Amino acid sequence: MLTHGKGYISFESKDEKTYLKDLYQENPVKILFPKKLSNEIITAAFVTTSGGIVGGDKLDIIVKTCKKSEVQLYQQAAEKVYKNHKKPSIINISLTSEEGSWLEWLPQETILFENSNYIKKNSLHVNTNGRLMVGEMLFLGRHAMGEMNTKGTIREIWEIFFDDRLIWLDNFYIDDMDFIVKHPAGLNGANAFASIVYTSANVLNYIDEARKIINEFKNIRIGITVIDNVFICKMLSCDQYLLRKYYGIIWAKFRKLFGNYQATLPRLWYV
Repeated sequence: MLTHGKGYISFESKDEKTYLKDLYQENPVKILFPKKLSNEIITAAFVTTSGGIVGGDKLDIIVKTCKKSEVQLYQQAAEKVYKNHKKPSIINISLTSEEGSWLEWLPQETILFENSNYIKKNSLHVNTNGRLMVGEMLFLGRHAMGEMNTKGTIREIWEIFFDDRLIWLDNFYIDDMDFIVKHPAGLNGANAFASIVYTSANVLNYIDEARKIINEFKNIRIGITVIDNVFICKMLSCDQYLLRKYYGIIWAKFRKLFGNYQATLPRLWYV
């Protein structure tokens, strides 16, 4: 049976503390609230209880941080996208950071199995003085199990609005998996790739320090740039374990740089 899971959550701030405002969840999406670390912001973990999605499945996630609220969200485990049945597996993520708020979406890896058909749309909305940090990791099969996805379709869409003005639109599309993965002008053999995107009014202030951070990491391809109010970091690697390890370290350093939060990740992220 094909599923349409939904999750909606919003937060508000009162007396300089963040509280849950709205919560709605529909199977297979569940939202958990692990105990947060000392001196950390409130956290919530998104779970796909079905263990993965197949062709025709759809997940809709909507998150909103109201004025001055601070929240870290993350996936409880890797998302798995299995062989399609002539229909795509669709995940829509809509995130809104209102004035003075911090919204952080830390991903686990999404594993794309052979012949999967995957569509992911990230729709991000940031208001003046809002801050939004979002990531994505895609693995082509499980390298540790000897798998390599050479057939399938990927479409990943990013759209970012700042004060209701579209400032960045990116459409990543692969339909000839084997050719694009192997071609030097494509992924050049990489089976893992990832993004970290940060949006705020002052992203240019961080570019020099961010370059110092990424220069610490070897054996993966990594680069950063700034477009309008959007900071973009992209990573490529033939080693999925190494990319995930470095991704977590870089994310922790970036959240310290951008938001002045602790350079740590939730314990569940390492499980």
